[in-house]
Amino acid sequence: MDGARRATQPLNVGASHRLPVRVLIVEDDPAMVRMLEGLTALAGLEHLGSVASGDTALGLAPQADIVLLDHMLEGPRTGLNVLREIHERKLGASVIMVTAHGSEQFAAEALRAGAADYVVKDATLPQVLAGVLSRVLHLREVERALGAAQEQVVRVERRAAIAEITVALSHEMNNPLQALRTELELLRLELAKLPAERGHADAALAQVDRLADVVRRVAELDRDTATSYAAGTKMTDLSGG
Repeated sequence: MDGARRATQPLNVGASHRLPVRVLIVEDDPAMVRMLEGLTALAGLEHLGSVASGDTALGLAPQADIVLLDHMLEGPRTGLNVLREIHERKLGASVIMVTAHGSEQFAAEALRAGAADYVVKDATLPQVLAGVLSRVLHLREVERALGAAQEQVVRVERRAAIAEITVALSHEMNNPLQALRTELELLRLELAKLPAERGHADAALAQVDRLADVVRRVAELDRDTATSYAAGTKMTDLSGG
């Protein structure tokens, strides 16, 4: 009785993940599809779909977190062909190869092509797949954490670079801007009786004030937000918002 209860309890390897873990099953044998759907459901994974051809699998792969991929498929593509395309196109899914005839040669070829792991269609499949899914999900979490840590390092380095540039700009530009503003103020006073020429001096003073304001905003910058400039180019956002 206890054994029966244990056999039907969900494995829930995906239960610790904050977002649903979506699995795509790529298999042309209906009986195997039903088995894999049942095993992944017991593991707590969300079923994205079950397809039989490589072309259809490639269309859905960008939405999947895990792909259970049979080696022999309908159509011209083999599972290894599909695996290579998923890897080369950086679709983001972790691929577990499923094969009826496991061998060291096939395992090596699949892993070289980018597979996260592989399982064999034999009596051990239910037990082995549970362990493989658990390892693959753990690896995805580790990679996600490493990615977040790397992004944090980039942000810290970017802010350090901005701070260095800020000091340089303040030091190199404030004095010349102040001197230029003083000269323009003197010129403006000399042109007091010539309204047209004085207008040019006023316009030049406005541009100096604009430059001084940019230097001030750079000096007060306390974040590293980027904004779009042109043709995909990014620039540091000095808006202060």
